[in-house]
Amino acid sequence: MQTLRAMIDARRLPHAMLFEGQQGCGTYTLAVLFAAQVLCQDQPAGQAERIRRQVEEGSHPDLRVVTSGERSSISVDEVRAIIEDIYLRPNEGEKKIILIGGAGEMTPQAQNALLKVLEEPPEHALFLLTAESRQALLPTVLSRVICFSILPPSPEECIEHFAGQGQGGGETAFAAHLFGGAIGSVARYLSEEEGPALQAKVQAALDLLGALAQRRLSAVAADLYRPKNRDEMGALLEELTQLLPYCQRLALGKVPPFPLRMKADGEIVHLNTEALYREIARGRVSLQRNCNLSLLQASLSDRLARAAHEGGQ
Repeated sequence: MQTLRAMIDARRLPHAMLFEGQQGCGTYTLAVLFAAQVLCQDQPAGQAERIRRQVEEGSHPDLRVVTSGERSSISVDEVRAIIEDIYLRPNEGEKKIILIGGAGEMTPQAQNALLKVLEEPPEHALFLLTAESRQALLPTVLSRVICFSILPPSPEECIEHFAGQGQGGGETAFAAHLFGGAIGSVARYLSEEEGPALQAKVQAALDLLGALAQRRLSAVAADLYRPKNRDEMGALLEELTQLLPYCQRLALGKVPPFPLRMKADGEIVHLNTEALYREIARGRVSLQRNCNLSLLQASLSDRLARAAHEGGQ
């Protein structure tokens, strides 16, 4: 944040900045804080608190925000809607800010619409983008932004953070290692509001891995056919992708065991995680290419069952 403050103080801001980092590591929060700092510059004394509050609420007149949220993409119409008034002068300060959270979820058409503005932006424009990886953006868009990579704390540092808030224990340790130390993701996993739904998704992925470990093919098929739409299927594949590295490290004794409340089959440590990861990655690509959901579920049922014990594992 010191580097970013120095850029504000020196009035040497680029027209577009990208904060990249894994989900839950604070890229969006950082973008919001940075936007507030920019908009607070040169404002009358006593206005900072109002500006910060408006930025956090998304109601500041010189800030336009769009995020992917729970949706799978950001459309071209959404991008056009937030940039339509970028050429108008700011209402209060020197900058007008466009914040796109989850910019990697923009469709190619949306990214091209953004590119047209990035090529010749007005002097007062500042675009703040967040994404899990810069590779999700078109090379033409990427060439016009300054990138900042945000690294999460280590799982041990994350555990220490929550222990200081009275949230220690096995559940916290599990979540800290599962999410790679990303404090935001761990906080959501442990919260009363979002926690139950997130924990249910993890349990569904664990059930599938357990069925694969025990070669219960009918259960594998049932678990894969449970998602009723593409978003639910994508969520299941994402959870599997996140759990497989944990299972690898668990087999090596490098992470704590699954919490007792979770129904985790001990045999999952013997799965061929590399082969499974390969097939799950293929499934995610097929999903992005709008393949038929039922055909994907049938194909994955067979491919995952074969991959789970590939090489005699």
